[in-house]
Amino acid sequence: MEQQLIRKQFYETYIKDATDSNPIQALSEKFLSEQHNDSFDMSSLRFAQGELYYQLKDFEAAIFKWEMVHNEMQSWAHKNIADAYVELGRLSDAEEMYTSIETDDKTLTMEISLHLFSMYITNERLDSADTVIKEAVSFYPDYPDVTAVARKFYEDQQNWICAVDLAKDEALRTNSLEWFHVLQAYVDDNITSKHSPKYFYECLLSLHAIHPGYFEQFSASLWKQYENEELYLEWLQIMNEVLLNLQIDTPSSWNTLSSLFELAYKKLTEGHYALKKIKEIMPDFFMNWLRITNPSQSLFAAAATLSWNEIFPSSLNSYTVQYANKMYQHCSYEKNGLDYFTTLFKDVMNWAESMEIPIVEEWKLQSDYTINNTAQSNSEKVAQLLAILKQRLQYIWEEQKKHEQEIADTIAWNEEIVGKLNGFTANLKEMEQEKIKAIVHSYNDMKEKLKADLQENIPLILKGCREIITEESDFSRLHIELNEEMNKRINTYLQERITHYFALDAHNWVTHSSEEFIEVETYLEEMCQTFNALYQEEKLSLQLDFHILDDWHRDINRMTSRVKINELNILLRFTPSQALLKGAGKIMSPLVQNKSMLYTRYKKYIKSRSYEEVTETILNSLFVQFELFESALDRDISMFFDKVFKSLYQLVQETNKEISTNKAVLQKLLDSPEVYGDPLTLFDLRLHQYELMTSPKQPILSEEV
Repeated sequence: MEQQLIRKQFYETYIKDATDSNPIQALSEKFLSEQHNDSFDMSSLRFAQGELYYQLKDFEAAIFKWEMVHNEMQSWAHKNIADAYVELGRLSDAEEMYTSIETDDKTLTMEISLHLFSMYITNERLDSADTVIKEAVSFYPDYPDVTAVARKFYEDQQNWICAVDLAKDEALRTNSLEWFHVLQAYVDDNITSKHSPKYFYECLLSLHAIHPGYFEQFSASLWKQYENEELYLEWLQIMNEVLLNLQIDTPSSWNTLSSLFELAYKKLTEGHYALKKIKEIMPDFFMNWLRITNPSQSLFAAAATLSWNEIFPSSLNSYTVQYANKMYQHCSYEKNGLDYFTTLFKDVMNWAESMEIPIVEEWKLQSDYTINNTAQSNSEKVAQLLAILKQRLQYIWEEQKKHEQEIADTIAWNEEIVGKLNGFTANLKEMEQEKIKAIVHSYNDMKEKLKADLQENIPLILKGCREIITEESDFSRLHIELNEEMNKRINTYLQERITHYFALDAHNWVTHSSEEFIEVETYLEEMCQTFNALYQEEKLSLQLDFHILDDWHRDINRMTSRVKINELNILLRFTPSQALLKGAGKIMSPLVQNKSMLYTRYKKYIKSRSYEEVTETILNSLFVQFELFESALDRDISMFFDKVFKSLYQLVQETNKEISTNKAVLQKLLDSPEVYGDPLTLFDLRLHQYELMTSPKQPILSEEV
């Protein structure tokens, strides 16, 4: 009956015995005959009529009939009404009807979900479609086609997370190889490369129980997916755990996995992975490898295991070592192992060059000669290459230690140099201050000497002007004449004293200062020679700025080339004594008998004045530029040293930067010895393995094993 309800063919239960070919007419006649029969189920008949109207696309008539269904078929009637709404384009009504139906009928629930899903897809409501199909799969995954519909939807939407989850869940739930094939297809298409290997753990165990042969094929797909990804080591660990949980009786049939283990071992020992991480997985790795390897590959696996135990004693359990030794003893040694050593030699050389380790060119020539020497057998070539490789690896180990020591020595040497440079800079700073003090003091002495001379001589010059006073002088204008004479004599004196004598002293001061600077230059030259001897190159060249001397000469010429004091009012001031002299001169000049008195009084007045104020005025005017020049001497001398200090500071900064860089490199080497140690250890491991493979058999187990 469920299939009739799904296909809307319930009406067939009423017309199967009818002779009339018109089902509508048959149901109508049935309706008329039973309408007054209280015991007859009219709701079921109306349900059937609705189905026929639906098939005739009279959807409104179908809805009318289904709305009158009130028996146990009412939920199916409501679902059919929603179907009719969809056909009429009344999608909101359809959705409301679908979602309002409450039923315990699993089939009806699934049909509602699938019809909702279809409606959402048609109207591109993909989020709603996703929600409905997930709920449907979760509710009743065995319902016909529901998982196939979900898979197609996820793939169409490229929702690979959900697609992969569906395939995995169904594979585990149904144990169906069909779903495992779907999951493998996703793996082969690299869709699952970001999934953690743990994700497939249960699948692998389940698949081995179902079909051991397909387990190997599926494992190989996963292996190839992860082998060039960051999750590769994690995959190997998961594969180890899986194989340890399996009963393996026929290793010779595991050809694919055996080859993958060998390739994995080669990849792990090429130096691309940290040895610390590799060590974590190798005990189980070797155990599983030996369990599944086939006879044609057993020599490589056994020799690899024994070599690992030799390089890393006690890292493998005794059973694994004993098993490897037993397998090794039953293998014929490799008579044509030249390719192994040739490849290893190239790997060693390439790595050494990438790490900037000095390579002796004759090593390459020697190895090339050995490989290409047709006069030697392969076994002889192998023996020679083995010896060469041992020598090279020992050399590289020594070079690595030598490299570390060289970096440490460079750091110590540079730190010593920085100390010396800082000491040199401090001494030069002291010298700079000494030279500033000496040169400024010398200039100040010269300036103060000039000032003292002027303070002494200006009053004498002014007093000497009384010589021009005679009894015949015009005393009414004498003060004017005296003032002019005084200004004239002062300017004449200053011009001679400064332009000739002071200028000469000042230029001599510059010359003396240059001698001070030459002492500095000599000191710098000696220090540069000392440091360059330490550097063993012309590293340090310090140049002083002697242009400052030219600037000083120019400034001195400017200050002393022309000296002139603006006319001073020396006697034309209104002091009481001056007023008396000037007044008396104007009043009494006509009286000849009084000239002798004025003459005497003028002479006495000119001689007795101190002229201190006048002298101070002259000095203040004259010494402004000399004092400005003096105030700039500190800065000028510092500029003389400036280039030197900048060069020293720059060199110290560069050296400190080099120290920091080298310390970081050395610390990295000390903190991460695996940068050198891991590849070299792995080279030793491979060398030992190849030596075992190409040598006659001898017992390998130590007594403690």
